[in-house]
Amino acid sequence: MCKNRPITSFLKKNGVIHFSCADPGRIMDFVSDKEKEIEKEKKLVDEILPMLVSKYQKTEKEVDIGVFYGWDGMKTVYNDIANTLGKGDVSCVFGASLGKKSEQADNFFSQYHLKIKENGYKVKIIFNENVRTNEERVAYYLDSKLHETRFLHQNTFTEINFYRDTVLFIMLLEKPIIIRIKNQEAADSFEKFFESMWKIAKK
Repeated sequence: MCKNRPITSFLKKNGVIHFSCADPGRIMDFVSDKEKEIEKEKKLVDEILPMLVSKYQKTEKEVDIGVFYGWDGMKTVYNDIANTLGKGDVSCVFGASLGKKSEQADNFFSQYHLKIKENGYKVKIIFNENVRTNEERVAYYLDSKLHETRFLHQNTFTEINFYRDTVLFIMLLEKPIIIRIKNQEAADSFEKFFESMWKIAKK
């Protein structure tokens, strides 16, 4: 190994270390040894890399969590819904509320409704009961033959929205906070919860 074939030598004399070059021929030995070490390390990487990639891909597939802030975050998340879903797909919503800034929320969702209509996917939505009187928010769903709408006596500001393998926790604060979880098991679990709530919600 290279550590056994130094390309310099030294001599300590009167407390001072004096360096001198070793045989120049040893430089090639040094390079050769380094090449062997690199090849050995490369072989080791080649052996373990497939396992590491497999574990990474498995983790990526199992759980993907993201947090989004503000109305720009809302736009990002809802654009993702619209870009992901199409005819035959369903987005389920539980606990749809007025939000802390109702007027801004109305404007936001009126724009989102255009994307739903354009892409043609279905929405099953359970509103909080106090949203029933907000025509701007509920009329789009109530007037549609595609969507299904119900109401439940509750006063939550955290909305749960799930579609395919994705679950969204949406807090309609003045600056909304959205937690997005991509995980099929989580989505399946919330589907069961949603169906239970759907049965007790009112038209």
